[in-house]
Amino acid sequence: MRDKLILKVQIILIFTILGVAVSGYFIFYSLSYNSILKDIRERSYNVKYFVQDYLTTESFADMEDGDHFSLLPQGTRSELLEIANLKHLYLVKTNESGKIFVVTSGSYDANDIKQALTEKMESDIKLCLESKAAVGGDDIYHTAHGSIYTIYWPVLNKDNAVQGAVGMEFNVDSIYNTYQQTKTYNLALSGALILFFCLVTYLTLRKVSEPFYKKLAYTDILTGVENRMAYDQRLTECERQIAAGKNVTLMMFDVNNLKTINDTLGHKYGDQYIVNTSKLIIEALKGYGNLYRVGGDEFAAVIVGRRDGEINEILKALSQEKREVIRGQPFSCACGAAAFMPGYDTSLLDVAARADKAMYTEKTRQKQGRMKAV
Repeated sequence: MRDKLILKVQIILIFTILGVAVSGYFIFYSLSYNSILKDIRERSYNVKYFVQDYLTTESFADMEDGDHFSLLPQGTRSELLEIANLKHLYLVKTNESGKIFVVTSGSYDANDIKQALTEKMESDIKLCLESKAAVGGDDIYHTAHGSIYTIYWPVLNKDNAVQGAVGMEFNVDSIYNTYQQTKTYNLALSGALILFFCLVTYLTLRKVSEPFYKKLAYTDILTGVENRMAYDQRLTECERQIAAGKNVTLMMFDVNNLKTINDTLGHKYGDQYIVNTSKLIIEALKGYGNLYRVGGDEFAAVIVGRRDGEINEILKALSQEKREVIRGQPFSCACGAAAFMPGYDTSLLDVAARADKAMYTEKTRQKQGRMKAV
């Protein structure tokens, strides 16, 4: 039962750690990835505004003819490619049949660029022209040109009609490779941390749970003193102490008047009566030994290495105890004690029987005394 409960708690904690770690990893993944795309989009604004200032409606009228980027100031296109880290910068539009035309300049062949367009990139171009709004890729595309991120900006004439679009393919090879390496390292680090914390959690919980469950198993819930199981274990331990020549005394206690209190005041007060009585017995024991609840209203104490005179002092103190326990009811408890006698007792069970007999003798004496008083 205890082991199963410990295992369940450990599994819950381990899965909680896994959940937090995995969530943290994907949050890092998402934030890092979105940060890369955001940076690229911000760069595209500057390129778009600069290029559009030099584009005319005629730039898209005859896209098959001429180098329309020649309208840009001398050397500007090369600088844009380098500064903005662009792989390609081109013009693009569709005809009535939906065919896509691409115009570039320099050493780049428009047909090569067009052939490298993926279905998603072609879809982005058409969406840009239809919606008259900039369209950025949903992801980094891996094409024949390498890893790129695309943005298409529409170009409108004075009548707000779409003439075409400026296509920008940003070179993200270096950024993407660095990001992939960082992601791999982060994944490895997260895995190592998960294993470390799972191991620490498992070992810590096991170490902490042992004394906790042991205490729970050997403690009486009502009074907080040790229970019958703890008492039996203590007797087993004391058998070895007897063999070592130590003096072992057992004391038995039986609480008086519990039935009367239960019948007149209720079991709630009866329970409190037992609790308060046990506290007074513990006080009388002076720390000589532990108190055990071995039955409903019965207690036992195991005392090692004490002289008979000290035991008699405890019995005398309890016989004279008259403090109120609950609702005007004074302390009343029958006590008996017996010490192990070598050559007479074979085990502590014999001692327990003699202590029990002495306790019941005292209980009978107390009962007769109360009857005479009445």
